[in-house]
Amino acid sequence: MGTTRKLVWAALAGQVLFVITWVVAGALEPGYSHVDQGVSELGAQGAAHPWLANAGIVVYGLSYVAIGVALLPVLRSRLATVLFVAAGAVAIVAAFVPLDCNVSEQHCRDLWDAGALSWHQDVHLWTDLVAQVLLAATPFAIARALWPSPVASLAVGAGVYGLAFGVLSFFLYGIDDGPAGLIQRLGFLVLLVWVVIVAAGILHATRRPPMPGQLVRLRPSDFFASEWDGEGSLVMWPSSIWGRFTQPFEARRSATWISEGVWRIDDEARYGAGRVQRRRMYCEFSSENRVQITAADLPEGAEMHIEEEGYRMVPFRMAFPIGPVSLPMRVHDVSHVDADGTLFNTFEARGLVLPLPLARVTFAVRPTVKASADGPPG
Repeated sequence: MGTTRKLVWAALAGQVLFVITWVVAGALEPGYSHVDQGVSELGAQGAAHPWLANAGIVVYGLSYVAIGVALLPVLRSRLATVLFVAAGAVAIVAAFVPLDCNVSEQHCRDLWDAGALSWHQDVHLWTDLVAQVLLAATPFAIARALWPSPVASLAVGAGVYGLAFGVLSFFLYGIDDGPAGLIQRLGFLVLLVWVVIVAAGILHATRRPPMPGQLVRLRPSDFFASEWDGEGSLVMWPSSIWGRFTQPFEARRSATWISEGVWRIDDEARYGAGRVQRRRMYCEFSSENRVQITAADLPEGAEMHIEEEGYRMVPFRMAFPIGPVSLPMRVHDVSHVDADGTLFNTFEARGLVLPLPLARVTFAVRPTVKASADGPPG
C-alpha cells in the first residue's frame, strides 16, 4: 500500500505543478491574458517559453496516470483505472503536438478553417476534447465499482455535475470574444477538485490501522469502578499561549452495567456558573481482552485492549462539540496512574488531515465506589 499512497501524493503534486507552470509561463508571455487565452497557447509555436507550458501538460497527464494506477488495489473494477490512464496518455500526446497558432486570434481561426494549418492543430484540439470526455466518465466508473454504497451515489452526483459543467462550457466556448481562458481554468478547477476527492478516498481506503497507545497501568477491576470523581482541565494548543486560559472543571464518571458484557458510562464536566457538559458511552466486550466503545461523538467508535497489567486505547476519531457545531479530530489517549492511585486520563486532540495538536483534556480522578463482587471479571 506504500506505493499506492506515493502515487496519490505524486498525482496531487502533478496537479499543483501544472498550475504553477501555466501561471509562470503566462507571466513570461508578452500580452498574454489568462482570461481570454487557453493554456495550450502558451505552448504553441512562436510562444516565448513553449517548453515550460508543454512540460506542465506532460506532468498534468502523468498525474492522471498516477491516480488511475493508484485505484487498482482499491476498486474491484479496472474501468476507472483505464479511463484515468487513457485520459493522462491523451493529454501527454497533446504536449508533443503543440498548436500552430493561437486559436484566440481570428487570423489563426481563419487559417484553420481554410485548412492552411498542419495536422498538429487538429490533433491537439481533439486530444483535449477526448481527455475531457474520458475524465467525465471516471465518476460513473467509480460508482459502478462501488455500487451499492453511499459513496457510489456521491460519485454519480459528481459525474452529473461534471457533465453539466462540461456541456455549459462547450456552449460558452462558442461565444465570440468570450472569456475562453477563464472558462478553461474553471474546468481545470473542477477536475482538480475531483482528483482531490478521489485521492482522499484512496488514502482513506489504504490507511494503516492505528496501533494501541501506551499502557495505562490500571487493573481492569479498578478501571471498572462504578464511580470516579475529581477535577479536569481543557487547554488549547499551543499551551504556552493558551495555558493562562485553562478551563478547569469538576469531573465525574459513573458506570452502569446493562448485562454481563455491556455497560454504560456517563461522563459529566461542570465548568461552573451552571455550565455542564455531559456525554454517554456504551462499552461491550468483543472478546476477552477487547472492548468496543460507541458514543454519539465517536463516529467510528473506539477500541480498548485489555492486558494483565492494564489497558491500551487505540487512537480514535471524535467530533468535539463547539457550540452548535462539532469539530472532527483524532484523539490519542496518553493516560497514566500516579503513585497514590489517581488516574490522569489525558486526551490529546490532533487534526485529521494534518496531525497537529489542537487541545488537551485531562481528568484527574479517583474511584469512589469499587466494582461489586458480581461485576465484570478483573
